[in-house]
Amino acid sequence: MWYKEKVSEEEIASARAFIKPFGARLHFKSVIGGGQVHVDTGLIEMSKFVTRNSQIFWSILLHELCHCICFQKKLYYNYHNLEPSNTKELRRFRRIAYKAERFVDKMAAKMMEDYFPGMPYKYQYFDKHDKKWFYEEFLDRYYKELR
Repeated sequence: MWYKEKVSEEEIASARAFIKPFGARLHFKSVIGGGQVHVDTGLIEMSKFVTRNSQIFWSILLHELCHCICFQKKLYYNYHNLEPSNTKELRRFRRIAYKAERFVDKMAAKMMEDYFPGMPYKYQYFDKHDKKWFYEEFLDRYYKELR
């Protein structure tokens, strides 16, 4: 395994240079969690805690970058461009949400294989536990907002 535990400042600079041609930018926040992206602006926000392990760092970065690419190419556009404002939109959003995340995960894994051979991609939406978290924690916030 050539990847190291801690992500260096040079590696972060390389990551910023890597995502720039895709129209994306990287910003770190002092929150616990992984990452999120504002697909319309290309701003990828990541927790400072993910820099403790380069495999996790690159996996999350590529995952969020692939959301940007999907938005630009209008792939799963109803997921990447929709903020549900009523229950009908929310049902449509919910139907495609997990499929879109799995698609992005597969796309990011392929990108990892192409650009970083030898570093395994850490899937984020892979098993029943991930799916349960996604529906009960992530999507539930939309239900709460619409009530």
